[in-house]
Amino acid sequence: MARMIDLIRQSTVPAHLMRAAAKGALNVPPEEMVEILVLLTKNPVFREQARLTLAGWDESTSRAVAADSKTPPEVLQYMLHPENRRPSLLPGLLENPSVSESALAQMAVDATRTTITAFLESPRVRKSEAILRVLISNPNLPETDAEIARKQLADLQSQPPDGRTQRDSSDTTGSQGTSELVGDEETDNILAEFTLKHADEIAAEEGKAFRLVGSSEDELEVMPEGTDLDSESIKPFVLPAMGESPAPPPEGFPADAATSATAAAAKKAVAKPPEQKRAVSVLQKIARLSVGERVQLAMKGNKDERFILIRDGAKIVALAVLESPKLTDTEAERFAAMKNIQDAVLRAMAGKRKFMKLYPLIRNLVFNPKCPIDVSLALLPHMLLADLKNLSMNKEVSDTVRKAATRLFAQRADTRKARD
Repeated sequence: MARMIDLIRQSTVPAHLMRAAAKGALNVPPEEMVEILVLLTKNPVFREQARLTLAGWDESTSRAVAADSKTPPEVLQYMLHPENRRPSLLPGLLENPSVSESALAQMAVDATRTTITAFLESPRVRKSEAILRVLISNPNLPETDAEIARKQLADLQSQPPDGRTQRDSSDTTGSQGTSELVGDEETDNILAEFTLKHADEIAAEEGKAFRLVGSSEDELEVMPEGTDLDSESIKPFVLPAMGESPAPPPEGFPADAATSATAAAAKKAVAKPPEQKRAVSVLQKIARLSVGERVQLAMKGNKDERFILIRDGAKIVALAVLESPKLTDTEAERFAAMKNIQDAVLRAMAGKRKFMKLYPLIRNLVFNPKCPIDVSLALLPHMLLADLKNLSMNKEVSDTVRKAATRLFAQRADTRKARD
């Protein structure tokens, strides 16, 4: 038997039942009744009645719905909207795992005093650097509450991430030659720790074909000697698995012509100078490695290999690049600006204190449209005034980030005028 909400969606319910639904008078479970009312808030005839009914809905039922991870996203979105937020529902909404951290960070941008109080009392918020950073930049945040938020953020930052003490950024700051100064023993220790910690993720990725983020199937990029691996123009590629047969010629293409074309290509390949063969072999070598071997290469390889592996379709390989003690600040800053890597990699970069000491990297992350919104919002308070102005006019980033940058720019500009 179809649920009442499904019948309402299909517009098969008589008008008198729709009126009863808008008043919350249907004989259905309370949770379904709330879902029906949220649906009716989009109905031009029954919208206002449904909103009034929801505003006065039973407190205990509403709290249970707000805290339930199985509550439909539409209902949670309705409860989170500034016009519909009820203070008594905020604790449940803030702790609900179905409400993303990104959504909470957006709430924190311009939260009211009541919402701010709920944020500061939330265990989930107290454990999130991203949300706390956004909250601290909120112009509605009183100074006493700002001190509390700053203390909570400082407490989080004082905890060693990933179970070990962070090295100072000076360990990797400087010239391209820094990577050569890192001892093999240190790299081996970090690799062993990383492999042990992520053994399940590595095992889950084994056996999958190698591909770069954003690549199209059956696409192989052959790069001649001298190609700049740092260039954004390099197309991502996929290599066929070992032993896989080449694709058949297109329909209607003469078989003898296909044979001739293949022979000509083979002859051309043989005629390639050794330098070009070596350039192509780097890509082929990486493509034929297992995930575990690519993780090792991410830790121990050279700059060009890291530039390829940071775009590895296996997230665990890309994350291993960030753990490499051979990674330089210049490389990290370039990675932060790339749009063809996984957003999880950008999020991981923002979570490392050694990277957060590099302003060019922070700027690249915020200006990168691929960067998760909550990460960008959390980094906005670190931006210089000129960059905030440029960001407010940047149409590549999301509207949420652009509007937040506009507000923060106006706030800081007014403060500077008052000080001058």
